[in-house]
Amino acid sequence: MLIVKRGYLSFLFASGIVTLIIAAATITTHHATQLVVVSGLAVVLSLLPIYLPGGLVWGTGVISYLFVLSQSGLFSSFAPLVLGTITVFSKHYNWDFRRVKWFRLFVTLGMYTYSLVGSLALERVVRNLPVYFHMLAMITAFEALNLLFFLGVQWSSGQVQSISRSFKTFHFIPLIASATILTLIVEAKYVIPSACYACILLLCFILLSRQYFRAVASSTEAENKYRLIARNTTDLIIVIDEHANITYASPSHENTFGCTSADLEGTSLYTYVDEQTLLQSLLGEISDNPVAQRVQFTFTVNHHSVIVETELSPVLNKQGKIQDIIVVSRDITDRIRQQEYIIQTEKLAVTGQLAAGIAHEIRNPLTAVKGFVQLLKGDFDDMSPESFNVLWTELCRIDEITSGLLMLAKPERAEYCTDDIGVLIHHTVTLLEGQAHEKNVYFEAPSFDPLYVYCNSNQMRQVFLNIFKNSIESMEHGGTIHVGLKSIGERAVIEITDEGTGIPEELIPSLGQPFYTTKEKGTGLGLMVVYNIIKEHGGTIHITSKKNVGTTVTLSLPAVEITKSGSPDNEPVNHFV
Repeated sequence: MLIVKRGYLSFLFASGIVTLIIAAATITTHHATQLVVVSGLAVVLSLLPIYLPGGLVWGTGVISYLFVLSQSGLFSSFAPLVLGTITVFSKHYNWDFRRVKWFRLFVTLGMYTYSLVGSLALERVVRNLPVYFHMLAMITAFEALNLLFFLGVQWSSGQVQSISRSFKTFHFIPLIASATILTLIVEAKYVIPSACYACILLLCFILLSRQYFRAVASSTEAENKYRLIARNTTDLIIVIDEHANITYASPSHENTFGCTSADLEGTSLYTYVDEQTLLQSLLGEISDNPVAQRVQFTFTVNHHSVIVETELSPVLNKQGKIQDIIVVSRDITDRIRQQEYIIQTEKLAVTGQLAAGIAHEIRNPLTAVKGFVQLLKGDFDDMSPESFNVLWTELCRIDEITSGLLMLAKPERAEYCTDDIGVLIHHTVTLLEGQAHEKNVYFEAPSFDPLYVYCNSNQMRQVFLNIFKNSIESMEHGGTIHVGLKSIGERAVIEITDEGTGIPEELIPSLGQPFYTTKEKGTGLGLMVVYNIIKEHGGTIHITSKKNVGTTVTLSLPAVEITKSGSPDNEPVNHFV
């Protein structure tokens, strides 16, 4: 098969060389003047192709080949054929003859040669038909045979494309036009004005085709620019009609919502906007006064919601009526989160200043009060020992609140080291077991495999202490606190689950804010301290809860590997939290 392919190309190549030699010999015959004129015309026509619908290009030089073929025979037609083909190739390579693919050129000449032979054979068969059909048959045979030879070249080169796609390049418009021009020239070949009219007709075809090509090229360039912008912009662009039906959706929706443009087109914009009443009101305002409107919406597509800043711009037709409305939206979810973070940071700054002032004003007199209460303990024992216990408990509670405020206002300088997080958990459990048993609460904390984290041990104990206390206080009728520890990738994950009253789901996002608490006598500072410590340790905290079932607090901290000696690196490092 390989020999056949190579033989086919070699045969066409050799035929092209023979064609060149015959053309050179023919130009020196007594028809030299006529051939020079027609060959010059072939060169000019080769420089002026006709552009057809669908991006096809048709070379007009074939008219000169077939004219000479019909009037002077096969060998004479080789002269315009060779000159026209060389012109086309030279133009394709920007007149740089060093870059011209000569093998391809001679193969093309071979294809054209046998196409002319086929046209000549058909010309003899239809010689008795009217001249127009005679010319139409010749040019159709030339183009059809040329297409078949071209398919053979593709097959031999291993570049086969579908036959249906190849035959789409076979267009009847240039065949009919060329047959008309050839008929005019052949029928009135001795009347110069008629020949001029035929040339003018051909020139008009060429000029119209070039104008068409420029329009297509301009439209294609504009479309490519639009597609480039539409595919790479992060803005969500939608075009709707006056009834809010989506007629166009930009490809950017796929990156944001995971849906294609086709999924959105044909549906209603109301389906995806949470604020439907606001959208209806805006469309009504635009209908009454067609000016752009800017608003903030929440788009929900495929159960994925984003907050967007949207501008609705009406497009008017020639009558001044609204034809379309362009809806351009920009995802501002991250911006909203940043604004909320800034507000939260400002709240914390104010809270810190307030906490510092309160702690300073309370701690000094509190110390004096506690001292005098201890001095008066004997008097309390004589009158009401229970009153002393109540008073002392409340004073200690005020002292705890003051300490929490001081920690919030002035974080301590802490030393970090590598420690076994399981050991810290068990130390905290041992500390609280007595208090827990008094309320019929028990810990389920099995022995854990060593798992090391880089932390401040005292602060981590405080984290577990605050969480365990909250769990104990939530179980008024007793229960069990389940503590789990596992390694997931490079993270140490601690799960603390109680069997308490639970927390309403809508309140969970507010946990950790200063002075926000779900307890009657709580301050909210304990859980806020937990959030701050975990954040400073590069960790995360996640809380899930179900009413009257219990709450699960999941802590995730970066884990560290032990040294080659088998022991963790406990060298302390100064760090501010």
